Amino acid sequence: MTSGTGRVVVRAVAWALGAMLLVAGCGGSPVEDGSPPGLPPYGLRGQVVDSAGNPVPDAAVQLISASDGALVTETRSHADGWFGFLVFDGAYRLEVTAAGYKVTPPGLAATVAGRDVDLPRFLAVPLP
Repeated sequence: MTSGTGRVVVRAVAWALGAMLLVAGCGGSPVEDGSPPGLPPYGLRGQVVDSAGNPVPDAAVQLISASDGALVTETRSHADGWFGFLVFDGAYRLEVTAAGYKVTPPGLAATVAGRDVDLPRFLAVPLP
């Protein structure tokens, strides 16, 4: 028999594991693991695809603070084109580039306020 406190601890551990997988690029948003929404940090994720909808791996993604323009962190899109960050409430700008492609939009503003954010897809068109 599991007590109410035990369920909370199990849920918190599951949320933390989901968050670690997101940082490692191995999973989706922490909320997808069944933990309650509204617990920081939040998932900020997106995908880079080509015009046929195929994933574009290894695109460089920079997360920039909108308040002071400072680089917060950076990552690369995975084989499935997805990338993700764990962030706290705030305003951010994402800059996306991919070798051999023109990415649209090259930059995108995102505001995180109390929940996970899924970004619109970034379209990568091969350069001539």
